[in-house]
Amino acid sequence: MYSSIKLVSFALVLGFLFSACGEGKFKEAKEGYKISYIQKGSGESLDEGDLLMINMSYKDSKDSLIFSSVDSGDPVVIPYNKEAWDEAGQLYAAFSVLKKGDSVVLKILASDLFNKAFRMDTPEEYPLDSYFTFEVGVIDIMDQEGYASFEERKNEAQFEIDQKKIDDYLSQNSIDAEKTSSGLYYLIDSEGSGPNPSMGDEVSVHYRGTLLDGTVFDSSFDRQDEPFTFPIGQGMVIPGWDEGIALLKKGGKGKLFIPSKLAYGSRNMGTIQPNSVLIFDVELIDIARN
Repeated sequence: MYSSIKLVSFALVLGFLFSACGEGKFKEAKEGYKISYIQKGSGESLDEGDLLMINMSYKDSKDSLIFSSVDSGDPVVIPYNKEAWDEAGQLYAAFSVLKKGDSVVLKILASDLFNKAFRMDTPEEYPLDSYFTFEVGVIDIMDQEGYASFEERKNEAQFEIDQKKIDDYLSQNSIDAEKTSSGLYYLIDSEGSGPNPSMGDEVSVHYRGTLLDGTVFDSSFDRQDEPFTFPIGQGMVIPGWDEGIALLKKGGKGKLFIPSKLAYGSRNMGTIQPNSVLIFDVELIDIARN
């Protein structure tokens, strides 16, 4: 089962091994990239349509970190397409020889990386003949069915984590919230009047969104004359909102405690980091019937 703790631990071990790697251990491939094996895996090679799942970080020639999959919270998953990879330069040529369990350090020529892999001109700050260093650990190679199963297990594991976070938060703050079958928690502070909104009705809502630690990431209450308006049940907002706002009546107020799968999932939204539980104070201002 997917575990962010396992991925982080794997990356730390990888980092220790990489730091011990010497320049003399690199071999240059015919495509021009340089490769040093820290560990050779015994797993399968890539077949057309497979997905390559890796932990990866890379730095420029000045040793400045540009990207780390550990920092982003998720491994990198790349579908293998031989024809496309054959045209994508040194980086993808190196990826194509990797096997499950491999741990490698790659040196990729800056001009090749930008022109072929990134499909852009090389920025002026990077000399064309300088190298970018990639640290790569192959977590898995899987087909589409295997990846779908992996994603399902990962989402189930994250949902359990989110549920515990919400339960702990409610307990610590003595909040008696209701829970729906989807995993949404809600608390009605003020009942409001009239019927609940129906699918397609346009609703106007004031809200304040916070993280579990109290960080406010957005608030329409700061814009009193500008409630947020959207058609309910049309997928125009996160699922937790479509479900949660429908529980209110006109004039009703409440709180929504939304697990990440009903919010932004593993996407990085800036202040809202991947797999964040969200809390919304909401007030249903008006309903325009469809």
